[in-house]
Amino acid sequence: MAEDIGPEVPCSWCGAPTPLDAVCMACGSPMEELIRCRYCGDLTPDAVCRNCQEVLSTMTNFARHAPEKPLLEEALKEFRDQAPTR
Repeated sequence: MAEDIGPEVPCSWCGAPTPLDAVCMACGSPMEELIRCRYCGDLTPDAVCRNCQEVLSTMTNFARHAPEKPLLEEALKEFRDQAPTR
């Protein structure tokens, strides 16, 4: 029976997919501590993954420059308030 090694993540040193562990299985380099993104749940070294950071940045820019600014700001605030905390 195959052992479940858990989710694989790209090594920040060599880029090879490797099980989440203290070191990369491919090159032996130390792995960063990864946590779940507070918005989408992806594994990331930051509280918010790059994709969600980009989405939040884009939404904030839209809210800043849009004629419907109050509605977008309200939607953005609601999205941030509903995000699970770590």
